[in-house]
Amino acid sequence: MLPPATEPKMIFRVFSFFYFLSRPLLKWFLHRFTNLCELQRICYGCPPGATRTKKVQMSLELSRRLPIKKLLHILNELVSNDVEETFLRREIQTRAIGTVLQVKKINPKVHIDFPRSFGSCAEKIWGYKRLYFMVEKLRATQYDSEDPEHEAKLLLLWKLLVGDEMQ
Repeated sequence: MLPPATEPKMIFRVFSFFYFLSRPLLKWFLHRFTNLCELQRICYGCPPGATRTKKVQMSLELSRRLPIKKLLHILNELVSNDVEETFLRREIQTRAIGTVLQVKKINPKVHIDFPRSFGSCAEKIWGYKRLYFMVEKLRATQYDSEDPEHEAKLLLLWKLLVGDEMQ
C-alpha cells in the first residue's frame, strides 16, 4: 500500500498519461464537429485574460506542427536576444498570427475576431517572457563599484530609502 501523500501524485500521473495519449483524438473529434481548431475554440470560448492566455500558450507548446514549433523557437530566441520592443511586437503580430492562420487554415475574412484575440494572447505570452528575461538579466548583474552607473543607482536607492533623515 502506498503512503497517502503519494496516492494523489500517482493518480495525477496516470490521468496525465491518458490525457496526453487521448488528446490528439479528442482534438480531431472536436475539430470535425465544430469546424474550429483548438486555438479558435480557446479564443472564442474563454473570456479574455490570464486563463485564455495560459490555454493558448499550452496549446502552442503542445503543438506537433513543425511551423508552430519553429515559430515558438524564433520568438523565444528574439526575447532572449534582447531585441527592440517595437521589433518584437511587430514580429509577434506578423509572424505569430500569420503562421497560425496559415498552418491552421483559418480564413481571417470569415473569422474576423480570431487574429485580434490570438494576437493579444501572443503579445502577453512573449511580453511576459521578455519581462522575465530582463529581470533575470538584471538579477544576475553583479554590483561593480568602479561602474559610475552602479554607484549612481546605489546612491539614488539610499536617498529614496533614507530621505532627508541623514542631513
